[in-house]
Amino acid sequence: GIFMLLKRDLSHFSKDPSPSLQQLTAVTFKMSLLKLAPTLAVLVSNLDVAFGEWAREDIDAPGDGEDTEECTLLATKQRRTVAATESEEEFKQWEKKGVFRSWLEHHAQHTLSSSYQECRLNATESCKLESMTGPTLVYPGGKTTCINGDEYAFAVNPGDKDKLVFYFEGGGACWQVKGNVVLQCTATLSHAIATTGLGVGIQNRSDEENPFRSYTIVEPLYCSGDAFIGNAIQDWNGQEMTQMGYWNAQAALDWVKSNANYCGHFKSVVVGGFSAGGLGTMAWVDTILRELPAASQAMLVDSYAGVFPPDTEGPIAKGWGGCTIPILSAEQREACQNLEYSVQAHTKTAMAAHKHARFAFIQSKVDASQIWFYHGLAASNFDAVNAQITDAQFYNLSLGLFTGYVPYSNFKLFLVSGSTHTFTDGQDFVTTTSAGPDTTTGFPLPKWTGSLVKFWPTKSICTGNFTTSPEPTDVDYCDPAVTPECETV
Repeated sequence: GIFMLLKRDLSHFSKDPSPSLQQLTAVTFKMSLLKLAPTLAVLVSNLDVAFGEWAREDIDAPGDGEDTEECTLLATKQRRTVAATESEEEFKQWEKKGVFRSWLEHHAQHTLSSSYQECRLNATESCKLESMTGPTLVYPGGKTTCINGDEYAFAVNPGDKDKLVFYFEGGGACWQVKGNVVLQCTATLSHAIATTGLGVGIQNRSDEENPFRSYTIVEPLYCSGDAFIGNAIQDWNGQEMTQMGYWNAQAALDWVKSNANYCGHFKSVVVGGFSAGGLGTMAWVDTILRELPAASQAMLVDSYAGVFPPDTEGPIAKGWGGCTIPILSAEQREACQNLEYSVQAHTKTAMAAHKHARFAFIQSKVDASQIWFYHGLAASNFDAVNAQITDAQFYNLSLGLFTGYVPYSNFKLFLVSGSTHTFTDGQDFVTTTSAGPDTTTGFPLPKWTGSLVKFWPTKSICTGNFTTSPEPTDVDYCDPAVTPECETV
C-alpha cells in the first residue's frame, strides 16, 4: 500500500517538476517506511496471529451477538492482507523467471515476412487459394489488429485443397487482474511471423513421418494476447492496447469459407493449435466444425490443457471482452458475465454436438511453460498458495481435468513424459514418443496423430507406471482411469 501511494506521488512529479516542500516530505516519509517493510511485515504477521486468536475467543464468548460478523470479517481481512503481501513477492519472482521468453526464443524459427508472399483483401482482391504459389500472409483489414496496433495478417500454407488444418498459433497471454497488468504475450506481427513454425513440425512438407505434410494450413497468427477470444480496447496503466483476437480468428475463418467453392467438400478438417492457440482451439472448435463440414473432423490441442487457478479464468475472459463474442451461446455469455467462463465447458459442448469427430490433446506431464503460467496467474491474483504448487500437484490437476472428458467416447489423450512445451510447431514433432522427445521407446507421436486424423483405431497413450495411488512427488505415472493400460504400446 505504501508503495502504491509512493508510485502515485512520483507520477504527480512527472507532471509537476517543481513539487512543494510538503510533497517532498511526504515522499521521503513513505520511502523511509519502505525500508522498514520487512520488519513491518513480520509485525503484521504476528499481529494477525494474535488478532485471529482474539477474534476466535471473542466470537466464542457468550452474549456477543451483533459483534460476531464484524469480528469475523476483520480477522479474514487481516489474513488476506498478509497472503496478498506474500503473493506480491511470488509475482515478482515469477516475472523474473521469464519462462515464456525462453520458450519464445527457443521456438522462434526467425521466419521473416520475406518467407511469405503477401496479399491484402479489399474490394478487388480476394486472395484466392487457387492463385497462391507458396506460403502467403493475408492482410484482412477490418477490426483485425495486434495488441500494439500493428496491421494484422493470417498465414496460409497451401496444400491439398480438400484437407485443412485450421491452426491457431500460440504465444503467451496478456491480462489484468486485481490491478496487476501482466504482459507475457507476443505483441507484434513480426514476432508472430517468427513463431509460425513454417517448414517444421506439421508444416514440414518433406518428412514422410509427418501426417499433415500435404494439408493446407491456415494459421491465424497470434499477437493479441487473448487466446483468440478478445474483443476489447484496454487502458492499462494509461497505455491503450487492443485485444481483438476474436476478429483475427474470424477473418481467417471467413477467408476459408470464401474458398469453399474451390475446395469443394473437405475430406479432412483438423482444428488445432499450440500453447495459447490450444485455448483458442477449444473456444472455436464447435463453431469451425459446424461451419466447415468434412468427411472426417478432429480437434488437436497441443500443450495447453487449460488448468487455471481458482477465480482467474472467468475474470480474465471477461476482461478480454470474451463475454460479448458471437461464438458463445446465450447460456455461455451469461456464465461469462457471471465470471464463470470455462473453456472446458466449450469443449464438452462440442464433444457432445460432434460425436463423429475426435477431440485430442497432446500434453507433457509436467509442461514447464504451463506450470509457469499457472504460477503467474495465481500470483497476479494474490493467491500465494497456488503460486507455489509443485510439478506433481499440477500433473494431478491436469489428470483431474482430463478425467472430465473420459465419459465422451471421442476423447483421446497423448501424454508425453517430461516438461517439453509444444510439439506440432517444432523440429521434435516427428521424433517424439510418449516416453519423451528424441526417444526410441514409447509410442511415436506422428504415428498416433496420423491414426487420429485417418480415423484408424486410436487409444489414449501414456508411458509409465500405471497406478491410482502415486507417490506425492511422482510426475511420471499413468492413471488408468484417463489412459487405459495397454499390453502393447
